[in-house]
Amino acid sequence: MSNPPIIAVIGVTGAGKSTFINTASGKSDHGVGYGIDSFTQVVQTSSALVDNAWVNLIDTPGWDDTHRTDTDILTLIGDHLGNLFGADQLLQGVVLLQPITGTRVYGTERKRTRLFEKICGMSAFPNIVIATTMWSDVVDQAAAHQRVQERIGSPEFWGSMVQGGARVMKHDNTQESALTIIRTLLSNQARPLQLQTELAQGYDLANTSVGVQLTADITAMVFTGQNRIEELEEEVRRTAADNAALRAKLQGDINDLNDEVKKQKEEIEKLRRKKVSATGICSSTY
Repeated sequence: MSNPPIIAVIGVTGAGKSTFINTASGKSDHGVGYGIDSFTQVVQTSSALVDNAWVNLIDTPGWDDTHRTDTDILTLIGDHLGNLFGADQLLQGVVLLQPITGTRVYGTERKRTRLFEKICGMSAFPNIVIATTMWSDVVDQAAAHQRVQERIGSPEFWGSMVQGGARVMKHDNTQESALTIIRTLLSNQARPLQLQTELAQGYDLANTSVGVQLTADITAMVFTGQNRIEELEEEVRRTAADNAALRAKLQGDINDLNDEVKKQKEEIEKLRRKKVSATGICSSTY
């Protein structure tokens, strides 16, 4: 008997990944988190019955987790994808959930989109559905639709994926909506993601396309932090010696930034040390 098709569900914390899977499966035993903390702490798999056939849905920990770094999240995702690839199980597709409310601050959305693209690779773009969520929370529907169109038209967001065959679909939090998205992906030919093939070729996680991108993103944050530290140090030097309160505040800001830069540098080293691999070579050829 062949294995059920596999679909991965990816998105930032709070995008509604666990809710999407619960809705699709008609179950409520798969936990749901609220707020800025990710409920899903490990990669989990649930099954949904779609047109009398079982489909396995992979729930991944969310980006922008308040308790875990993006390196930790990428390691968990990479390890699971590598194991699937080694077991000769390819993904039927990937659902990228994207809240459209605009009520949360997604200043890193562009970075997360780049990381997602690097995980999937261009050859897997046709196997992607970008599902917009949280429509019931939207007050200005016209503005929300405009945000969707702006992202579709921008290569810095969804434009490249859409041009490469990805589809953008509205998820209204009903079971039929979730199943329609899944059916769309079931019509595709299963294929490996770029991260899977790179791991199977022996790449260390840091040297994969997504690892290189994540390293570049963190390095840019280090550079920005160091520049800001230099600016604050210069401001301290210009501040009168008798203005103790301002000097103390500036020094506190410098100390906080130094701590943050130190953590970011440690994150780069941690990524370089991570060892994730595919546990076998997929027999499928493309």
